[in-house]
Amino acid sequence: HPPFGMPAKKWEQVSAFTAALPTRELPCVEWCAGKGYLSQELLTRGAATSSICLEIDPVLCRAGRTLASRAALPLSFVQTDVLGPSPLPPSVLAMPRASHVALHACGDLHRQMIQSAVKLGVAQVAAAPCCYHKHPARVDTARAGLTAECSSVPWRPLSEAARRSKLRFNYDDLKLAAVGECAAKRRDERLRAREVTWRLAFAAWHRRAYARVHRIGLRPQQKGTVPRVIDWTTASRLRSVPLPILSQGSSSSEITTGFRAFCEWAATRGSNSLPDQQAVLLALEQWSEKEAGSCLRIAEAQARRIARLELVRHAYRRPLELWLVLDLCLFLEEEGYNVELRQFCDKTISPRNLLELEIGEIAAMET
Repeated sequence: HPPFGMPAKKWEQVSAFTAALPTRELPCVEWCAGKGYLSQELLTRGAATSSICLEIDPVLCRAGRTLASRAALPLSFVQTDVLGPSPLPPSVLAMPRASHVALHACGDLHRQMIQSAVKLGVAQVAAAPCCYHKHPARVDTARAGLTAECSSVPWRPLSEAARRSKLRFNYDDLKLAAVGECAAKRRDERLRAREVTWRLAFAAWHRRAYARVHRIGLRPQQKGTVPRVIDWTTASRLRSVPLPILSQGSSSSEITTGFRAFCEWAATRGSNSLPDQQAVLLALEQWSEKEAGSCLRIAEAQARRIARLELVRHAYRRPLELWLVLDLCLFLEEEGYNVELRQFCDKTISPRNLLELEIGEIAAMET
């Protein structure tokens, strides 16, 4: 059974990750630790002598300290931004002969961990990367003159071997490597499918609402009459809602309430980006179930087409993920580490199941 406070799925991932590591009498530094579940398991199994957890969220730090105190474990928390200018506290800098670990640290968080560990010359590095597209390095965003949230930031490999490759990616391209999903509950799968369809339906509804309010693409019902009917061929070419409306934000309550509630939620998202917020709100007041049904049918057809196209894209998902992980492995080999890449758990436990284990030359690999 999982320890107190640890979700069952997280416990399965932590247990599999810990079991894949060699048992060594080393202090541990856990990056992006959350509540320190991984450190708790390493200490309980005797795979670490002590642990320092690095975490940016003060609420998670407090919760982790409470759990560690309850279990009487030699575990401490440091609140820090690991992507900031001074990410590592003095307690970590003074402990080079340590094991640095990260389980599903997203995007450049795990890359920062690996680069920092190499600079310190630590004895062991163990990382299971996740969500490769998140948290672009601030040096890369500054170089490109873009914000950290911009998906067009160029991605830069760490290894010399990958840099010689002709492959070039931006952070948006890397989303493909993280689209695999573990087995979710059937209800969750249905809600996710509904949300995808409704986001597409909102885009269609938004175009129609904007066209009606601004009388764009109107055509006469009969020759010589006043234009009253919208020409949807013209309206369909109108600019849609911004992509963040279709891909970000939690809409779980609206998904179970109804499509109109979902449109009301989406209309309030990113108000500065919508072409005309007042026009959309006016269209909500003039809601038509018939028109909503038409938009839903359009979205269902789009969703089916997207699903077919993704079958082709997904053939490249695992190869891309392996390419990204091998870049990290090659970088560590170039820095003198003995590197092992393995799958530490089944994809039903976590689709991000690749573990990079690196042992420094100062310590031999246990067998």
